[in-house]
Amino acid sequence: GDDDGLGQGSAACLHGASCVLSTPEPHLFCVKILTASASGTVSVHVNGVLEATGSYSYGQPVLDKCFRFLDSTVVTNPSSDVWVGTAAVSSDGGGSYSNMECTDCVDGSAFPGTLVVNGDSNGADKGSAACLNGASCTLV
Repeated sequence: GDDDGLGQGSAACLHGASCVLSTPEPHLFCVKILTASASGTVSVHVNGVLEATGSYSYGQPVLDKCFRFLDSTVVTNPSSDVWVGTAAVSSDGGGSYSNMECTDCVDGSAFPGTLVVNGDSNGADKGSAACLNGASCTLV
């Protein structure tokens, strides 16, 4: 009820005032997946939830969304309509992004260029990493 605690901390709640304590907002993880050079079909699951699916044209965003936590990002393509794109992740709410890596793709896991996702075995030569034959591939 008085000012005895003044200067004892970085914040003060004095003279009987009601103060609200809050915790900082948790980090937001943002995933950005864009269609790069080949229009096609792709599905994206984030944390086990289908976030995007369909046929996407050149330059069209597939997913640009932030999440409170990020356990997994999985891409797949059940069709033979090859999709080629890029994938990046941010751990600071979209302030800066870094390229994602594929833990179970063929033809390389790190893809600073493009990722190919296809329901058949074609298209590996269109990107620096490939997720083929309808496989579900994990991006980190």
